[in-house]
Amino acid sequence: MLSLGVGLVLLAGCGRASIKTYHRPQTAWDTIRKVALLPVETPSENQIRREQLTQLFATELRKEAGLEEVIDVSSDSPLGLFPSAEEVGKRYTVDGVFSLSVDDTDGLSIQVKLHDALTGELIWTDSYLAGGGAEIYSSKTAQQRIQRAFHRIANDFSKIRASSSR
Repeated sequence: MLSLGVGLVLLAGCGRASIKTYHRPQTAWDTIRKVALLPVETPSENQIRREQLTQLFATELRKEAGLEEVIDVSSDSPLGLFPSAEEVGKRYTVDGVFSLSVDDTDGLSIQVKLHDALTGELIWTDSYLAGGGAEIYSSKTAQQRIQRAFHRIANDFSKIRASSSR
């Protein structure tokens, strides 16, 4: 019983990242070549930060995922409302639409989703969660943590595409 309690304390203090991934089994990954990326959703009202995070994830996708094109979609709405995946698919003639949310107010939580641009159906999702706690990060360090997480997620996506197209 004592070792279980010690293990829980150590685990709680580690702040390890966990990743959960889902992909629709029948997805023909070789047909997903051109994707759109909606602006990142964050708890922050800071539009510049949202744009920076969107660009950061787009860069990682371009480097890692082997896609022909990644199109950044801006919100035309002053309220930050985004069109559906089907609307984005028609407007930009893409195969898939990425959406993602980032919350780094207490730890780091990232949720990435890829929807089929024709049907709007969810075909891939990846969640990244790293514990928070009492750590205080500089904005540069926080940005580096997010970039590493984006890299890891884009790499996971690349592996799914590669393994499914064999």
